[in-house]
Amino acid sequence: MKKIGFHFSVAVVIGALVIASAWAKSKTLNDYIADLASSNPQTQAVAAKKILKNPEEVPVIALDRSILIAGQQRLADTKQSLIKVLQIASYRGTSRALAADSLGLIARSSAAGPDRNDIYKALFAATYDRFWDVRLAACRALGMTGNLDAVVRLNELFLNDPDPRVQLCAGEAYLKITGAYPGGQPSSATAAASSSAASTPSSPPPTVDSTYQRILDYINTYIKILKK
Repeated sequence: MKKIGFHFSVAVVIGALVIASAWAKSKTLNDYIADLASSNPQTQAVAAKKILKNPEEVPVIALDRSILIAGQQRLADTKQSLIKVLQIASYRGTSRALAADSLGLIARSSAAGPDRNDIYKALFAATYDRFWDVRLAACRALGMTGNLDAVVRLNELFLNDPDPRVQLCAGEAYLKITGAYPGGQPSSATAAASSSAASTPSSPPPTVDSTYQRILDYINTYIKILKK
């Protein structure tokens, strides 16, 4: 009798697994999009991974939500999908900026593993993007990673980027990585660490005081606009 009960239990478990497997295979992208709103983090993670493998086939809001979940849950196996979103110019700037932020969160977590060079290269390249919000997010993400290879480029952005918001974020990232204020010449050790990172020639940098003044003027103007 015990033998029969055991075999019956095994059959029930196998049957449940077969049904669950068939159900998972039958799920559509719309089902995964609905799962993004689940209160279960594991369900959200499975949905985000699936959607990020098919970013061109989902609404922008679902893509952005998936990118956020990937960063919040440090889903390291979404790394290549996030890099793809960041690198493809046809995706809107907001989605690509979110991808940069999520890559920064993944890179600073143990889940990313020892090799983060592909993330660093993608973020570094994004600091040259034509959209200010992508450059800003790339600076912020590089600050999260603590990668010394980025400091020369962050210093350049602090001094020369045409958007004061990016300048400010680059300065904050520089300070976070080095513990020093940007604007001067990086130390020889820092410059050596950055020699492997590509950079473009830039015009002679303005003084630190004038850079900070430019940022301050921008912020004051923005506050005046908000008060109107």
